[in-house]
Amino acid sequence: MSYYVDRNSKGHTLNTLYKAKQLVEDGGTEVGPAFQENLICVISNAHFDAAAYCHDEEEFKKFNMSDGRIKTWVVHPNAKELCDYKV
Repeated sequence: MSYYVDRNSKGHTLNTLYKAKQLVEDGGTEVGPAFQENLICVISNAHFDAAAYCHDEEEFKKFNMSDGRIKTWVVHPNAKELCDYKV
């Protein structure tokens, strides 16, 4: 199951576009595509960005598959809280 990130650490809704930039401005760090704790994959679609929390290596592999879309990887210290991740 995917957990999507639609707000920042202050509880404000992220804009539809440029979610990676907004997450970096909120304390995240842009990184390369390698699984690590607190990893968020931001996928650029035609009219919106989708930001998903990669809570384990299997989830990371799903999002890291080549599908022609631009993906930006961000590590955010509050990734779990931003998507209301439940174990």
